[in-house]
Amino acid sequence: MTLFRYSSIGPDGAKITGRIDASSAEEAQRFVSGAGEFLIDLNPVAERSWLKFERQTDIKLHVAGAFAVELSGLIEAGAPLNKALSILAEGTTPSARLSRAVLAHIESGRSFSVALREAGGACTLLAEFVSAGEAGAGLETMLEAGGRFLSARSEALRKTRSALAYPMFISALAVAALIIMIVYVAPTLAPTLEDSDSNAFILKLAAVGNWFQNNSALVLMGAACALGCGMLLGKFGFGQTIKQSLVYRVPILGGVNRDLSVGQALEVTAALLESGRPLSSALEFAGNASSATMAGVFHSIADRLRDGCLASVAFEEAEMLPVEVRRLAKLGETSGAFSKALRQAGRICHQRAMRRLDRLSALAGPVLVIGIGGMVAGLMLTVLGSLSGIGGGAL
Repeated sequence: MTLFRYSSIGPDGAKITGRIDASSAEEAQRFVSGAGEFLIDLNPVAERSWLKFERQTDIKLHVAGAFAVELSGLIEAGAPLNKALSILAEGTTPSARLSRAVLAHIESGRSFSVALREAGGACTLLAEFVSAGEAGAGLETMLEAGGRFLSARSEALRKTRSALAYPMFISALAVAALIIMIVYVAPTLAPTLEDSDSNAFILKLAAVGNWFQNNSALVLMGAACALGCGMLLGKFGFGQTIKQSLVYRVPILGGVNRDLSVGQALEVTAALLESGRPLSSALEFAGNASSATMAGVFHSIADRLRDGCLASVAFEEAEMLPVEVRRLAKLGETSGAFSKALRQAGRICHQRAMRRLDRLSALAGPVLVIGIGGMVAGLMLTVLGSLSGIGGGAL
């Protein structure tokens, strides 16, 4: 027998959680369904689960993206929404669990977009695409656009983390080495170097190290306060806005982040245009799904269009957009294929960002190893020079 943890919706619409012993997952499903409940989640309880962290329920970008693409394919093939969700709900994959949860909310009387918002995580962003589909833009079209959008963002985040992981590891090692030398090594050497004018640098490091040792409680409290403030800012959304504004000012990462945001937003805009949505409304939606910095750019273009400005002129005046976007917008307006031009511009921006991330991941590691290694080596040579000076004076 295996112990399963389950979540279900009772006949009165209330959520029920509990545990059940069964020989298989299918038998556990039959037990729950036989009690008149609708099963939305079922997982075996691992042995010695007290040694593990609580299972995360946040819906990840790649899960929501795969769910949206699979569901759009079923709807496009002619399956009604409830039937398509029932097909996806079979199995124990993350996409199947999400399908069961969404289906339970829909059968209790909620709309598809509301059900996605209640699922949380990346589904809250997917819900914006579904809302546009429910408003007449075409549900399967917006589901496919949302799935591509989330998958592209997930891939970009994965590559960004991969590019920055090794440099951050090297930087952390270097910072740890510097802290050890400043806080422990330099103060130990200081008493033997006080009468030497040639070791003033080591004495200054020793003074800094002594201050940290004497005020360690204050330093730790300051670090804890800074961490707490950062978490609060992130919770209320300010931290994300500040982080994005700072990233856009970094020479290389700023261009990569801009290209990613613009590329994904233009893909969404093109899908909305092809489904019959006005350009100003499509740009407003794309801005809401984009980064905070680029959202203002797309919203300003939409405002210019409402004031009667030509699309090519409005795009040309948006100086934060890449030059390829402005040129293709003008070309698309002239040729009458505006949505295709925007989609091509979005692909150019996205592919360029991916290439830059690949080059960054290949270049950042060696550059940091040489730079930080040289800095640490220089500090070590200074310390070793002081030690040799002490030995020479003793002889």
